[in-house]
Amino acid sequence: MDKGSRKAHTDYQPHQGGIRRICKKDAEALETALEIDPEFVPALLSLGRWHVGIIARVGSMVARVTFKAKKKDAIQAFEKALELAPDMKLAYWITRSVCLH
Repeated sequence: MDKGSRKAHTDYQPHQGGIRRICKKDAEALETALEIDPEFVPALLSLGRWHVGIIARVGSMVARVTFKAKKKDAIQAFEKALELAPDMKLAYWITRSVCLH
């Protein structure tokens, strides 16, 4: 392995908050979008998927403690999206597929 590839490998240190920082920034961006427009259905769906994705990857307890990701918040986001856009097939499909599992 040459020095360049070793350097690239050692620059990324997950234990230094890399993944956590990225995941939290994603959630913050979605929450900012919802502060601007609380009825922005794509942001609601994305926020719900964010919660579900974190929980699926690390488990509910770690997700809740480390990322503040909760199944309850995911379901609330999906339900609000479906309420705002009942005819939007994507909102229905995501809500149904995630909430039934």
